[in-house]
Amino acid sequence: FLSYWRGPQPRYVGAFLVVLGAVAYGTLLAVLQGRMIAGLVDALKWSIGPLLAVYALSRGADPRIREVVEDCLVWGGAAMGAYGIWQFVSPPAWDAEWMRGATLLGMMTSIGTPDPFSVRVFSTMNSPGSLGAMLSAGIILALKRRFPVALPALTLMGIGLALCQYRTIWAATALAVLMLVALRPRVV
Repeated sequence: FLSYWRGPQPRYVGAFLVVLGAVAYGTLLAVLQGRMIAGLVDALKWSIGPLLAVYALSRGADPRIREVVEDCLVWGGAAMGAYGIWQFVSPPAWDAEWMRGATLLGMMTSIGTPDPFSVRVFSTMNSPGSLGAMLSAGIILALKRRFPVALPALTLMGIGLALCQYRTIWAATALAVLMLVALRPRVV
C-alpha cells in the first residue's frame, strides 16, 4: 500500500485511506473495550478487500511477483475450500478443540458446534469472515484464468464460501463477479 501511495498518480488513494482509517478506528475501539483478539480478527477481515484492490490497481508491480501472489491466492483458496468442506462434514479433533476454546473465551459464539454438518467453516483461518474474505479474493482472481483450469479452484472456493455462511461476503463476491461480467466479458 505504501509503495502504491508513493507511486505516480495513485488512483483512489483518498478512498482507501478513509476505509483503512475506519478499520484502524474500529480496531482501536475494540482494543479499548478489551476485545483485542476479536478486534484484530475483524481488522484482518475488513482490510483484505481494500488491500486487494490496491494490489489490483498497482500496475507498476513486477509481473512475476504479481503472478506468484495471484497463484497463491487462487490455489491456496482452493486448498482452504477443500479443508473447509472436510471441516463441515467431519470436523478434525484440533478444530473441535479450538472451537470449544474460542467459545469459552467469548471470542465467537456464531461458529456453530463441533459436530458434523453444524460448523460455520473457518478452514485454516480463525473465523468464517476471514475465510470468506480470502475465498472471495481467490474467486475473483480465479476468474482471470482459462475456465478448464479455474473450474476446480472455483468449485472448491465456492463451496467453502457457501459453508462459511457469511451473507455479506456472499453479496460482495456476487457483486464483484457481476461487475467482472459486465465490465470485462472476456475474462469470465
